[in-house]
Formats: sequence, structure tokens, C-alpha cells
Amino acid sequence: MFKKIVAFLTIIVSVSFLPLPLRINAQQASTSTAIQASIKSILANKDNYDHKEVLVEGKVTSLKFKTSKKGNDYANFHLSDIPGNSIRVFVWGHPSISESDRVEVKGIFYKVKYVGRYRFYDEIDAESIKRLEK
Repeated sequence: MFKKIVAFLTIIVSVSFLPLPLRINAQQASTSTAIQASIKSILANKDNYDHKEVLVEGKVTSLKFKTSKKGNDYANFHLSDIPGNSIRVFVWGHPSISESDRVEVKGIFYKVKYVGRYRFYDEIDAESIKRLEK
């Protein structure tokens, strides 16, 4: 056990001494992996986007802020780019957005997502939501 702790601490200390530009580039690389797509293209090609990180823009509708039985805040809403095209979005926490806001959502798209005994279709698990100018 002691050897594992020492190895872990060695890695943490090593990373902290990397030059700042290398750390920034690693962060930028992880943010650029998302596939920029329209809601229309995702819905038309669900298999191509399934379990992939996507970046989409649209208008927030049917926004609901909730708290789980365990006390965890979350929100879900529909994101639409044109009438009739919408994707469900799930995010942990209560983001600073309102109904009808234009937002950019980055997250993993699931054609079908299983959570316990529940099934959700055409959903993005958001890791970030950015409000855009109207």
C-alpha cells in the first residue's frame, strides 16, 4: 500500500513541475475533441454520433431544475436549432440558463442511455453549457 501511495505522489509532483505551456496545451487538446454538429445532423445520423463528444448550439426549451433523492442538483431541457429538431440535455448542477436562452452545449451524445431501470433516447450528457448572445 505504501508503494502505491508513493507512486501516486510521485506522479502528482512530476506533473506539477511541467512547464505551464505544456499543461495548457494538454487542456486545449482535451477540449478540441468534441465534434461540432447541428442537432439536425445528429438526429439524422444517430449511429455516427452515439457515445461521442459533440458540440451543439440551440435554444433552451422545457427547462427543469431538479434535485435527486440523494440531494444532487441536476437539470434537463430540450435544445432545438429549428422547430421540430430537438435533443434532450442532462447536466449535473443548476446551470445559469433560462428558458429561450441560446446556448452552446458540449457533452456525450447517447442514442439510448440506460440509468437503472430507465431508458433515455437521443440525449446529451452535458459537461459544459455556455450561454450565447441572443
